[in-house]
Amino acid sequence: MRASLEGAYAALTDEPVEAGFAVEDGEVSVREGRAGERIEEERLLAAMEDGLLENSGGVRRFELPVVTAEPELTADEANGLKPTALLGRYRTNYTTYDDGPGRVANLEIASRAVDETVLAPGEVFSFNELAEPLDYYATSVIIDGQVDTADGGGLCQVASTLYMAANYAGLKVVERHPHYAELPYIRPGFDATVWFGDLDMRFENNTDGYLLLREWVDEDGYVNAEIWGRPTGKKVEMNSQLVSTSLDAEGNPVTEWVTYKKVRRDGEVVSDGPIHRDVYGYLKP
Repeated sequence: MRASLEGAYAALTDEPVEAGFAVEDGEVSVREGRAGERIEEERLLAAMEDGLLENSGGVRRFELPVVTAEPELTADEANGLKPTALLGRYRTNYTTYDDGPGRVANLEIASRAVDETVLAPGEVFSFNELAEPLDYYATSVIIDGQVDTADGGGLCQVASTLYMAANYAGLKVVERHPHYAELPYIRPGFDATVWFGDLDMRFENNTDGYLLLREWVDEDGYVNAEIWGRPTGKKVEMNSQLVSTSLDAEGNPVTEWVTYKKVRRDGEVVSDGPIHRDVYGYLKP
Protein backbone atom coordinates (compact mmCIF):
# COMPACT_ATOMS: atom_id res chain seq x y z
CA MET A 1 0.00 0.00 0.00
CA ARG A 2 2.82 2.37 0.87
CA ALA A 3 4.40 2.00 -2.57
CA SER A 4 1.11 2.65 -4.35
CA LEU A 5 0.70 5.96 -2.51
CA GLU A 6 4.17 7.35 -3.23
CA GLY A 7 3.00 9.22 -6.32
CA ALA A 8 0.14 10.80 -4.40
CA TYR A 9 2.49 11.86 -1.61
CA ALA A 10 4.78 13.57 -4.09
CA ALA A 11 1.91 15.36 -5.83
CA LEU A 12 0.39 16.60 -2.59
CA THR A 13 3.63 17.67 -0.91
CA ASP A 14 4.51 21.35 -0.97
CA GLU A 15 8.13 21.59 0.16
CA PRO A 16 9.15 24.57 2.30
CA VAL A 17 11.28 27.27 0.71
CA GLU A 18 14.38 28.17 2.68
CA ALA A 19 15.22 31.79 3.34
CA GLY A 20 18.24 32.87 1.35
CA PHE A 21 20.55 35.73 0.56
CA ALA A 22 21.17 37.94 -2.45
CA VAL A 23 23.64 40.71 -3.27
CA GLU A 24 22.47 43.88 -4.98
CA ASP A 25 24.46 47.10 -5.31
CA GLY A 26 27.05 45.76 -2.90
CA GLU A 27 24.53 45.01 -0.13
CA VAL A 28 23.38 41.59 1.08
CA SER A 29 19.64 41.21 1.55
CA VAL A 30 17.52 38.36 2.90
CA ARG A 31 15.10 36.54 0.62
CA GLU A 32 11.99 35.43 2.48
CA GLY A 33 11.30 31.72 2.76
CA ARG A 34 7.93 30.11 3.38
CA ALA A 35 6.46 27.10 5.10
CA GLY A 36 5.23 24.10 3.13
CA GLU A 37 2.82 21.23 3.71
CA ARG A 38 3.40 17.48 3.94
CA ILE A 39 1.15 14.46 4.32
CA GLU A 40 1.70 12.49 7.54
CA GLU A 41 2.24 9.14 5.85
CA GLU A 42 2.06 6.94 8.93
CA ARG A 43 -1.22 8.45 10.14
CA LEU A 44 -2.79 8.12 6.71
CA LEU A 45 -1.66 4.50 6.34
CA ALA A 46 -2.96 3.63 9.80
CA ALA A 47 -6.35 5.21 9.03
CA MET A 48 -6.61 3.36 5.71
CA GLU A 49 -5.66 0.02 7.27
CA ASP A 50 -8.26 0.51 10.00
CA GLY A 51 -10.87 1.32 7.36
CA LEU A 52 -10.05 -1.77 5.33
CA LEU A 53 -10.27 -3.97 8.42
CA GLU A 54 -13.81 -2.72 9.08
CA ASN A 55 -14.75 -4.36 5.75
CA SER A 56 -18.05 -2.47 5.52
CA GLY A 57 -17.93 -2.24 1.73
CA GLY A 58 -18.70 0.77 -0.44
CA VAL A 59 -16.59 3.86 -1.02
CA ARG A 60 -14.34 4.91 1.83
CA ARG A 61 -13.27 8.52 2.35
CA PHE A 62 -10.24 9.52 4.37
CA GLU A 63 -9.24 12.95 5.61
CA LEU A 64 -5.66 13.69 4.68
CA PRO A 65 -3.54 14.40 7.78
CA VAL A 66 -1.58 17.48 6.67
CA VAL A 67 1.17 19.07 8.75
CA THR A 68 3.06 22.30 8.24
CA ALA A 69 6.70 21.88 7.20
CA GLU A 70 8.80 24.79 8.39
CA PRO A 71 11.98 25.82 6.54
CA GLU A 72 15.25 25.00 8.31
CA LEU A 73 16.37 28.61 7.87
CA THR A 74 13.71 31.24 8.54
CA ALA A 75 13.91 34.89 7.55
CA ASP A 76 14.40 35.94 11.19
CA GLU A 77 17.30 33.51 11.58
CA ALA A 78 18.75 34.58 8.24
CA ASN A 79 18.72 38.22 9.31
CA GLY A 80 20.80 37.33 12.35
CA LEU A 81 23.26 35.23 10.37
CA LYS A 82 23.35 36.98 7.02
CA PRO A 83 26.68 37.65 5.33
CA THR A 84 27.60 41.31 5.66
CA ALA A 85 31.25 41.37 4.57
CA LEU A 86 33.10 40.47 1.39
CA LEU A 87 35.58 37.89 2.70
CA GLY A 88 37.35 36.93 -0.51
CA ARG A 89 37.29 37.59 -4.23
CA TYR A 90 39.22 36.55 -7.33
CA ARG A 91 38.92 36.80 -11.08
CA THR A 92 40.56 35.18 -14.11
CA ASN A 93 40.70 36.27 -17.75
CA TYR A 94 39.28 33.64 -20.11
CA THR A 95 40.43 35.45 -23.28
CA THR A 96 44.03 34.42 -22.53
CA TYR A 97 43.22 30.75 -23.20
CA ASP A 98 40.07 30.03 -25.22
CA ASP A 99 37.24 32.49 -25.73
CA GLY A 100 35.27 30.39 -28.20
CA PRO A 101 31.47 30.48 -27.84
CA GLY A 102 31.20 26.91 -26.54
CA ARG A 103 33.74 27.41 -23.78
CA VAL A 104 32.27 30.79 -22.78
CA ALA A 105 28.83 29.16 -22.61
CA ASN A 106 30.26 26.46 -20.33
CA LEU A 107 31.81 29.13 -18.11
CA GLU A 108 28.42 30.79 -17.79
CA ILE A 109 26.55 27.52 -17.10
CA ALA A 110 28.92 26.46 -14.32
CA SER A 111 29.12 29.96 -12.84
CA ARG A 112 25.32 30.18 -12.65
CA ALA A 113 25.27 26.83 -10.83
CA VAL A 114 27.61 28.23 -8.17
CA ASP A 115 26.08 31.71 -7.95
CA GLU A 116 24.01 32.44 -4.81
CA THR A 117 24.89 29.11 -3.18
CA VAL A 118 24.48 29.37 0.59
CA LEU A 119 26.72 27.40 2.98
CA ALA A 120 25.83 26.86 6.62
CA PRO A 121 28.57 26.86 9.27
CA GLY A 122 30.49 23.59 9.01
CA GLU A 123 29.04 22.72 5.59
CA VAL A 124 31.40 21.55 2.84
CA PHE A 125 31.02 22.93 -0.68
CA SER A 126 31.58 20.49 -3.56
CA PHE A 127 32.05 21.94 -7.03
CA ASN A 128 31.24 18.65 -8.76
CA GLU A 129 28.05 18.19 -6.79
CA LEU A 130 26.66 21.37 -8.32
CA ALA A 131 28.24 21.22 -11.76
CA GLU A 132 28.07 17.55 -12.74
CA PRO A 133 24.29 17.24 -13.35
CA LEU A 134 24.30 20.01 -15.98
CA ASP A 135 24.71 19.81 -19.76
CA TYR A 136 27.77 21.35 -21.42
CA TYR A 137 29.18 22.00 -24.87
CA ALA A 138 32.07 19.99 -26.28
CA THR A 139 35.21 22.15 -26.28
CA SER A 140 38.95 21.88 -25.66
CA VAL A 141 40.02 20.00 -22.52
CA ILE A 142 43.25 18.44 -21.25
CA ILE A 143 43.24 14.64 -21.33
CA ASP A 144 46.36 12.55 -20.65
CA GLY A 145 48.67 15.51 -21.10
CA GLN A 146 47.36 16.79 -24.39
CA VAL A 147 44.58 18.97 -25.75
CA ASP A 148 41.47 17.03 -26.71
CA THR A 149 37.74 17.67 -27.11
CA ALA A 150 35.09 16.73 -24.56
CA ASP A 151 31.99 18.13 -22.89
CA GLY A 152 32.66 20.69 -20.18
CA GLY A 153 35.73 22.58 -21.30
CA GLY A 154 36.09 25.65 -19.09
CA LEU A 155 34.81 24.19 -15.83
CA CYS A 156 38.32 24.11 -14.37
CA GLN A 157 38.56 27.88 -14.80
CA VAL A 158 35.32 28.35 -12.88
CA ALA A 159 36.59 26.00 -10.15
CA SER A 160 40.03 27.65 -10.03
CA THR A 161 38.56 31.14 -9.70
CA LEU A 162 36.30 30.05 -6.85
CA TYR A 163 39.15 28.11 -5.22
CA MET A 164 41.25 31.25 -4.97
CA ALA A 165 38.32 33.28 -3.63
CA ALA A 166 37.93 30.62 -0.93
CA ASN A 167 41.62 30.93 -0.06
CA TYR A 168 41.40 34.69 0.25
CA ALA A 169 38.27 34.27 2.39
CA GLY A 170 40.33 32.21 4.84
CA LEU A 171 38.24 29.07 4.36
CA LYS A 172 39.47 25.52 4.93
CA VAL A 173 40.29 23.81 1.62
CA VAL A 174 39.24 20.16 1.76
CA GLU A 175 40.21 19.01 -1.75
CA ARG A 176 42.19 20.57 -4.56
CA HIS A 177 44.18 19.13 -7.50
CA PRO A 178 46.59 20.89 -9.91
CA HIS A 179 46.34 20.76 -13.68
CA TYR A 180 48.69 18.66 -15.76
CA ALA A 181 50.28 21.78 -17.23
CA GLU A 182 50.55 25.50 -16.54
CA LEU A 183 47.66 27.52 -17.97
CA PRO A 184 47.71 31.18 -19.03
CA TYR A 185 44.56 32.28 -17.20
CA ILE A 186 45.93 31.63 -13.69
CA ARG A 187 49.24 31.62 -11.85
CA PRO A 188 50.79 28.16 -11.33
CA GLY A 189 49.86 26.86 -7.90
CA PHE A 190 46.63 28.86 -7.85
CA ASP A 191 44.70 26.48 -10.12
CA ALA A 192 42.23 23.71 -9.25
CA THR A 193 41.32 21.10 -11.83
CA VAL A 194 38.09 19.08 -11.69
CA TRP A 195 36.98 15.90 -13.43
CA PHE A 196 33.57 14.43 -12.68
CA GLY A 197 33.70 11.22 -10.68
CA ASP A 198 37.39 11.65 -9.88
CA LEU A 199 38.76 15.11 -9.09
CA ASP A 200 36.72 17.62 -7.11
CA MET A 201 37.31 21.06 -5.57
CA ARG A 202 35.89 21.31 -2.05
CA PHE A 203 36.13 23.72 0.85
CA GLU A 204 34.50 24.05 4.26
CA ASN A 205 32.66 26.95 5.82
CA ASN A 206 34.82 27.24 8.92
CA THR A 207 33.21 30.52 10.00
CA ASP A 208 30.46 31.15 12.55
CA GLY A 209 27.95 32.47 10.02
CA TYR A 210 26.40 31.61 6.69
CA LEU A 211 28.37 32.12 3.49
CA LEU A 212 27.02 33.38 0.18
CA LEU A 213 28.93 32.36 -2.94
CA ARG A 214 28.81 34.57 -6.03
CA GLU A 215 30.24 33.69 -9.43
CA TRP A 216 29.62 35.19 -12.85
CA VAL A 217 31.13 35.85 -16.27
CA ASP A 218 31.34 39.49 -17.32
CA GLU A 219 31.50 41.11 -20.74
CA ASP A 220 35.13 42.15 -20.29
CA GLY A 221 36.42 38.58 -20.52
CA TYR A 222 36.63 37.69 -16.83
CA VAL A 223 35.26 34.96 -14.59
CA ASN A 224 34.56 36.55 -11.19
CA ALA A 225 34.08 34.89 -7.80
CA GLU A 226 33.15 36.43 -4.45
CA ILE A 227 32.52 34.91 -1.03
CA TRP A 228 30.43 36.89 1.46
CA GLY A 229 30.12 36.09 5.16
CA ARG A 230 30.25 37.45 8.68
CA PRO A 231 33.40 39.44 9.48
CA THR A 232 36.21 37.11 10.56
CA GLY A 233 39.08 39.54 11.06
CA LYS A 234 41.17 37.50 8.63
CA LYS A 235 43.45 38.86 5.93
CA VAL A 236 45.12 36.41 3.56
CA GLU A 237 48.17 36.77 1.33
CA MET A 238 48.90 34.21 -1.41
CA ASN A 239 52.03 33.67 -3.47
CA SER A 240 53.64 30.93 -5.54
CA GLN A 241 57.26 30.50 -6.56
CA LEU A 242 59.03 28.50 -9.23
CA VAL A 243 61.50 26.27 -7.36
CA SER A 244 62.89 24.02 -10.11
CA THR A 245 62.87 23.30 -13.83
CA SER A 246 63.80 20.08 -15.60
CA LEU A 247 63.17 18.08 -18.76
CA ASP A 248 61.02 15.00 -19.14
CA ALA A 249 62.08 11.87 -21.03
CA GLU A 250 61.18 13.50 -24.35
CA GLY A 251 63.09 16.70 -23.59
CA ASN A 252 60.01 18.78 -22.78
CA PRO A 253 60.11 21.32 -19.92
CA VAL A 254 58.79 20.40 -16.47
CA THR A 255 58.33 23.01 -13.74
CA GLU A 256 57.86 22.72 -9.99
CA TRP A 257 56.07 25.40 -7.97
CA VAL A 258 55.46 25.91 -4.25
CA THR A 259 52.42 27.90 -3.10
CA TYR A 260 52.53 29.91 0.13
CA LYS A 261 49.70 31.26 2.25
CA LYS A 262 49.90 33.77 5.11
CA VAL A 263 46.84 34.34 7.30
CA ARG A 264 46.45 37.23 9.73
CA ARG A 265 43.60 37.52 12.20
CA ASP A 266 43.02 40.95 13.71
CA GLY A 267 46.53 41.90 12.62
CA GLU A 268 48.33 38.89 14.12
CA VAL A 269 49.89 36.20 11.92
CA VAL A 270 48.18 32.89 12.73
CA SER A 271 49.69 30.78 9.93
CA ASP A 272 52.41 31.31 7.36
CA GLY A 273 53.98 28.71 5.11
CA PRO A 274 53.69 26.43 2.09
CA ILE A 275 50.33 24.78 1.42
CA HIS A 276 51.20 22.61 -1.58
CA ARG A 277 53.89 21.74 -4.11
CA ASP A 278 52.89 21.16 -7.76
CA VAL A 279 54.70 19.73 -10.75
CA TYR A 280 53.54 20.85 -14.21
CA GLY A 281 54.36 18.99 -17.38
CA TYR A 282 54.45 19.95 -21.05
CA LEU A 283 51.07 20.27 -22.72
CA LYS A 284 51.08 18.55 -26.09
CA PRO A 285 48.99 20.33 -28.73
